[in-house]
Amino acid sequence: MPLKKDLQGTLLMELLQIFRRMAALNYPPTPELLDPNLDSEHRSFLRFVERRPLQEMRTRAPGEMLYLDERWYGRLRGAGLLTLARLVEGWPNEADGGAKGRLWLDRSLLTALVDRWHAETHTFHMPCGEMVPILQDVSMILGLPLTGDPVGPRVITDDWMDDLQERFALVDRDPVHGPLTAHPHVAGPSKSWLMQFRAFLLWMFGYIMINNSHGNCVDRVLMPYARAIAEAEDDEVPTWSWGSAVLAATYRGLCDASCKSEPHSTLTGCPLLLQLWAYERFSVGRPMVDLEPHDDGFYGDEDDERPTMATLWIGRKGKSWAHKQVRRVYPQFVDSFDKLCAKDVIWEPYSTELVAMRAPLGLSLLCTRDAHLWLTTAPMVYDVMVEPHCPDSDEAVRIRTAVAYPSW
Repeated sequence: MPLKKDLQGTLLMELLQIFRRMAALNYPPTPELLDPNLDSEHRSFLRFVERRPLQEMRTRAPGEMLYLDERWYGRLRGAGLLTLARLVEGWPNEADGGAKGRLWLDRSLLTALVDRWHAETHTFHMPCGEMVPILQDVSMILGLPLTGDPVGPRVITDDWMDDLQERFALVDRDPVHGPLTAHPHVAGPSKSWLMQFRAFLLWMFGYIMINNSHGNCVDRVLMPYARAIAEAEDDEVPTWSWGSAVLAATYRGLCDASCKSEPHSTLTGCPLLLQLWAYERFSVGRPMVDLEPHDDGFYGDEDDERPTMATLWIGRKGKSWAHKQVRRVYPQFVDSFDKLCAKDVIWEPYSTELVAMRAPLGLSLLCTRDAHLWLTTAPMVYDVMVEPHCPDSDEAVRIRTAVAYPSW
């Protein structure tokens, strides 16, 4: 044992002398990849260098999936939100006429991803290269529109709370999801009908698309958008670039979360997008589901009433995890990502073959309609957030060289 310690000490001294000789040669300085100030606060630095025990991040789990009333289809279609609404709706509960199903977020998996996010490059730094969700992922996974005006900041008056309480005074959260007030097309939607639909929009905006860190509250900047969609004429429903807004908020949420070490810190943006994006590429934390092609029950009458790539993970009722597979265990997920090799990654999850295996009758129109924008470098906007879209990571380069545009 003493001989072994002496040998280790000798090797360390020799390495130190080599480093000193290299420094004396005055090699030109190499630019650092990361800002030292930013890096010193990063979760990965705190965990692996300072050996701080970090906890899982909190997320706003959507929880119960709401039943989607078919009378909302027209306005949701006009706003470009019908595909996503169908993706996250609950299935009918024969016992009480309501909806069943819950959307679970794996905090361990999401936290392990946050640890590998770097704000300066806007990418996950994996051992096998840089990876990042891009607009293509938003389209193929969530089916959100990329075209339209940006979801920018809105002026909110000081009396917004009074206005909200007045408008929703007649709307109650019925545990059995009773029948909605009728919407006769001749007379137009009633106030009660509009408020119930607007409440659904706010739930989808605040719990599915763009989460914040304010408990069970929805960002008030989203209220004018919900109101505009609910109160517009049936053939004049406005649409916005919801896909770019969701991705911008997710980028900002990852940048903020990567430097948070306090207990109960919250991951904002769209954690659901990140989790589904990870399922498409890694086996880490991925559930086992029925891989049979989607049957006719997943398809509606219109082109936007079809599944997305994420329907495999959300729309299938039976999910399970292998008994040997680690689930919701943060340190093990960190270790799994540390050992990730290129062969462990599905680099092209949206190839023609893989799409046909899941959805032989095709995906929703919204999944591919805006393919010409997938590799844009235009900035993305949500409220006062402006985030770059740089699809030049190792993963995006592979996409660009393999399948720049879909052929299905």
